[in-house]
Amino acid sequence: MERMNGLSSLFSKDVRSHPLRLQPGQVFTGRVLKLFPHHMAALRLGTTTLTAHLEAALTAEQSYLFQVKEHEGIPKLRVLSQQEGLHTHLWVDSAVKTLHSLGLPDNRTNRTLLSLFQQEQLPFTKEMLQEGSRLLKQLNRLNTKGAQTLSFLEQKQLPLNRFMFESAYQALYGEKTLAFHMKQLSALLSQSDTAVSGSENRLRRVLERTWSSMRIDHLQQSASPQVAHFSKGVLTDQEKTALTDVLEQAFPNPKISAGQSYIAEKVLALIKQLGLESHQPSSAREVDNFHHLESLRKTLIDCVTELEGPVRKQAETLLQKLVGQQLLSHGSSDTVQQTVLQLPLTILNYETDLHIHWEGKKKQDGSLDPDYCRILFYLEMEFLGETIADVHIQNRFVTVHIFNDQPKPDRLFELLRPLLEERLTALDYKLSSVNWRQVKENKKTKQSANHPQSGRGGVDIRI
Repeated sequence: MERMNGLSSLFSKDVRSHPLRLQPGQVFTGRVLKLFPHHMAALRLGTTTLTAHLEAALTAEQSYLFQVKEHEGIPKLRVLSQQEGLHTHLWVDSAVKTLHSLGLPDNRTNRTLLSLFQQEQLPFTKEMLQEGSRLLKQLNRLNTKGAQTLSFLEQKQLPLNRFMFESAYQALYGEKTLAFHMKQLSALLSQSDTAVSGSENRLRRVLERTWSSMRIDHLQQSASPQVAHFSKGVLTDQEKTALTDVLEQAFPNPKISAGQSYIAEKVLALIKQLGLESHQPSSAREVDNFHHLESLRKTLIDCVTELEGPVRKQAETLLQKLVGQQLLSHGSSDTVQQTVLQLPLTILNYETDLHIHWEGKKKQDGSLDPDYCRILFYLEMEFLGETIADVHIQNRFVTVHIFNDQPKPDRLFELLRPLLEERLTALDYKLSSVNWRQVKENKKTKQSANHPQSGRGGVDIRI
């Protein structure tokens, strides 16, 4: 997951990031850039610069801990203490003064969380520090990730309780995939020695339906066995025909074929089955279908309190994973809408997760502008391994960058590009370029000749 965690840096704005919204009572670390008459100053707060009215005489190029008194118009700030080097004697004195100013007890837990907020330059409130200290100590997460999770919940204006914290933590830092947690729960349900309850039966049925939704195996029916390994030689006419058939099934011409492609239908159906869709029903028929849809998330919410022992614990973890995805999935500003999804897939017999980061531009009326978009797809595949597709749409011109450790599969590109151009043209888009970037090509020159890299055999075309 290391590479996936770095994908957000490719966006101009990370979905976890929010512009600083000053609220009364909020505390943050800021650096004084310039002093003006009448107790005015220019401050640097993280990556934000603002002008504020201060209640004390300060020194330029020094950092302080501020508390917001008024946020309308030009903010009025109260100085709590000067920022000192963390964990020095001066900082301890400053921390004691800050906690006293906020009306909080001076104890080790509060000091630790205060230092984490200051170290990460995370804005916080008295309530956030008070409740966060109790929560992080209880969950044994009094660390940088715990502090960042609290900040995430505060930015989303969500309650600071155990369930929401664990859900957000799963979304931000959980190393185990959704499919892993589903497998664990399925195994526990099948091993249950006690009488199977109605809730367990219902949960088992929904899990089986979800596993079925995750499978993508329809494309194999018309592919010859040699197609997956075509990089070893020149494609024969038979192999070209087989591969073309596969691609035609996956991406039918929208001007000829009614409805969505097989891949799109599978992804949308899986989102609904998991219970991750954000769309609200707008018609009577949709409302009826919505209430009758037994999604995995809805079933877990209904059943979790009736489960017992390890089954209940694993069901809670899976529910937190799903809820965490929803917390992380949407971010927006006045001009940009972002969506993040992580979907478990089984491509033939290979299990993987598809990650989608989508960023769209808003029009003045708030609707999305189809002329501008950016999409990141991340998928680990059986033959190609970790693959990232970075898609840019600018004024309906489409540029695709593919990142992978393997050499460029030229023969696959020969077949894919004309099909991609045709399908985009049918949707009134124009393909600008498709580029393959070998991630490890620069690293290979640094490796010793005694430690050559072993490449994978074959190329995966089932995406």
